[in-house]
Amino acid sequence: MGPRVARLRSASDSPFMRFLRRRSTQPDDPRVAALADELAVAWGAMPSCLIWSGSLPAAEDEHAAVTALVRERWWEFNGRGRLDEMDEAPAVQLLTWVFGHALEGDQEVIPLARAGDLAAKFISLLPERRRWFGNSWDGPPFPRPRFDADEYAQTDWDEVAETLRSKIAHAPPEWFDPAQLKEAARERLDLYAREGIEPGSSVRSWNDLTDHVWDTGVVAVAEGRAWIAWFTDDD
Repeated sequence: MGPRVARLRSASDSPFMRFLRRRSTQPDDPRVAALADELAVAWGAMPSCLIWSGSLPAAEDEHAAVTALVRERWWEFNGRGRLDEMDEAPAVQLLTWVFGHALEGDQEVIPLARAGDLAAKFISLLPERRRWFGNSWDGPPFPRPRFDADEYAQTDWDEVAETLRSKIAHAPPEWFDPAQLKEAARERLDLYAREGIEPGSSVRSWNDLTDHVWDTGVVAVAEGRAWIAWFTDDD
């Protein structure tokens, strides 16, 4: 094998020029920008978040591309994060939760029905065939099991599912399948038992994509593009 030849650096390779080429935080779809404005109105002020759409960087596959996207030094990404693929049902539930809650203290900011409408509008902008990615969040945020195992056994999950559907006007029925809701709650109670956590506590874990105390959200990917809803919070 011959000697390696270093690629000549040009002025465009300098750190300053790379900084000037940083990816814009403005979505390339005006409908996404309009959704961000609607979110700000619903909250009373724009939360600390990125609501974005744009092209994926070139990569060997979509997972590599979306990881490269959030490892670029743009917006508030720290360049060290990792994204894992999610099924659509938990991704949609997480999306609904972040649209309606402050991460710090798990405080509801807007009603579930309003958050669900915003999530439905976000999803309506996506191609029908898409993949979802997040930062290793531990499961659907609602209904959180604010009860013990005995009460879990007595819960009517069909009734829970119907209540959620009635609160989120634009949600398709498959978002809130009773069996999936029951399994999610069971997994949460199992987590409490393993970790010795009091039932009803808010437990989530993730790989940080920013340097904020909390950050989480979803990235949808399809047809060489990405749609991001990413939220941060601090003490």
